Amino acid sequence: MQIGSCELGVEAIVQQDPETGRPQVRGESVGCQLAVVSGLAATDITDTGATVTVSLDYDTAAAEYHYAVEYGSTRIVGNRTVTEKESAHDYSGQLQSATSSVRGGATSLNNTVAPPHSVRYSIGGKETMTTATGALEAELRRRIQGEVRFDAYSKAMYSTDASIYRMEPVGVVIPRNADDAAAVVEICHRSGTAVLPRGGGTGLAGQTVNHAVVMDFSKYMHGVVEVNAEERWARAQPGITLDELNHHLRPHGLHFPPDPTTSNRATVGGAIGNNSCGSHSVLYGKTSDHVKEVSVALSDGTPAILGPLTGKALEDKLKDEGLEGRIYDGVRRIAGEQRDEIERRFPKIMRRVSGYNLDMMLGEGEVNMAGMIVGSEGTLATVTEAKLNLEPLPSMKAVAVLHFRSLIEAMEGTLATLEHDPSAVELVDSMLLQRTRESASF
Repeated sequence: MQIGSCELGVEAIVQQDPETGRPQVRGESVGCQLAVVSGLAATDITDTGATVTVSLDYDTAAAEYHYAVEYGSTRIVGNRTVTEKESAHDYSGQLQSATSSVRGGATSLNNTVAPPHSVRYSIGGKETMTTATGALEAELRRRIQGEVRFDAYSKAMYSTDASIYRMEPVGVVIPRNADDAAAVVEICHRSGTAVLPRGGGTGLAGQTVNHAVVMDFSKYMHGVVEVNAEERWARAQPGITLDELNHHLRPHGLHFPPDPTTSNRATVGGAIGNNSCGSHSVLYGKTSDHVKEVSVALSDGTPAILGPLTGKALEDKLKDEGLEGRIYDGVRRIAGEQRDEIERRFPKIMRRVSGYNLDMMLGEGEVNMAGMIVGSEGTLATVTEAKLNLEPLPSMKAVAVLHFRSLIEAMEGTLATLEHDPSAVELVDSMLLQRTRESASF
């Protein structure tokens, strides 16, 4: 289908799932710079006579759009004059068979006006996930000072991490500053597009891949903003690696304690995202024990600083009718309502790094919402800067090597070892030692 010289870039194919036998929807981009929609989520279709609805979401008033829809043998092409921002129902038809396809999209007849920010499909009354990547990319390029990458190579590069999973992102943004990050969140919020702030990509459970706009802070936002050696804290941007941060801190005789094995590529933002710890967690704890404050972009792009609040400052925040105020009120309400369940079922272990830290919201007095951000994997807010607690570098180091005849003996020996307050306890089993001996590089 043609609009001018550009083929519309939307195709939704309804077909039968060979494993379940149930109909599903598969969406593919076919390479258009207009309103390209991809990533249609699988939707159960129980009736091949279900209604297919195509809607265009407009952001600009008083503009004329050219739209087109093609469904099986049906093709509709026309103009629509938009008098106000609206979500317009442009097409509705009946699903004829399990191999029917839907194609559609729109562009502005005025080159200075952006195309609709999304094209949405509803099949059988169930709306599928859509992303207008052409319009989305264009708006990101207008607003972002950093890099906007929607090419196939970049999306392939960011489709994997250290896990076994692969998911191609909608696109990639390399923000230059906090304003860029907030703009990305705001734009994606309006278009209904998922956002994924990514650290070093060292996650083992697929945390850093998704069909989303991926933000990589490591190229530009990797600085140490401030170091206060006397009060033992530092402000750092999310893209700096843990090793690089500690390199800056070493002349002050200080360090940021969390030390995962990936510290030469794991970033501060990533450590905050998954509440990283390391071999010295028995002494220093987790990242959540060392984050004093975070600067973030909330889910609608609103910038906020989340830190310790008490007294009148906390009361004023709870009275705020904006998004930040509603967050404080909502989190405290949920934690209060679920107090018994949280106290009964949250594991009482040193390395509890999964789930939201609602247990940190149960105390009286000071409230620090930064504790909720740590470990949330970027699902609650996008971190643009963090104020971090620092600890003195150890004045001396020593290693004791204990030998055991079995794994069970070693595990039992750990309890006795902890009585002597070690800074780290690591298990090296016979398989690792044997494989190391067999490796020429060692």
